[in-house]
Amino acid sequence: MLIGNIYGVFVAFTSNPWHSTRSDKIGFHIEATRLLLEQGEWLRRQGGPALLIAAEDVGAVGYIFDARIIDLHGLTSPAVAGRDRAEVTDMVLAARPDYIQAYSHPLINSPTFSELYEPVPDVPWHLYRLRHK
Repeated sequence: MLIGNIYGVFVAFTSNPWHSTRSDKIGFHIEATRLLLEQGEWLRRQGGPALLIAAEDVGAVGYIFDARIIDLHGLTSPAVAGRDRAEVTDMVLAARPDYIQAYSHPLINSPTFSELYEPVPDVPWHLYRLRHK
């Protein structure tokens, strides 16, 4: 009886699509956090607190990197909270941050963004730097 119960629990956990999907998501988040911590370390070496950064994923980067950060989603930037994405795009581009970390924000589709920023090679997780003219 005990073996049957153990087998039943094993089958439930190994064949449950929710469990395998959840495990995949956890694995993704662990890897994403590792990449963001690496990005934060890289940013810290670029200039420290004097830099201005705009970021979609503030958490790990902000934890490692002590700088001024504009949170593109407004969670830690009150000036951004409650504004629509077009307003946020205009605000960020007017502020001219030294680096922008973005992957899904409409900001990256702006022609002005493309003129002002270039991808940073060899740094994980969608990082762009202000072009120097």
